[in-house]
Amino acid sequence: MPRQYFHTPIEELERLVQEHRQSAAVLGPIWEELTFRTTDRARQLAREVSGLLDGTVPLPAKPPRPATPADQTNLF
Repeated sequence: MPRQYFHTPIEELERLVQEHRQSAAVLGPIWEELTFRTTDRARQLAREVSGLLDGTVPLPAKPPRPATPADQTNLF
């Protein structure tokens, strides 16, 4: 099977991981590619992706939703 991310620089892989932290369909092939790479940066990213895939790395909290008029109290 050809390596989907063979020519993808580590910076791009890091960006993809950040954008798709909850998508095993994206993270799986990235993790596969990282198993072939030997730099410290690639190994660290592989550990992070592995943790995301197996659920040991917690996902960041979702940002609070924007305030809506219904959230405001009537001051008059």
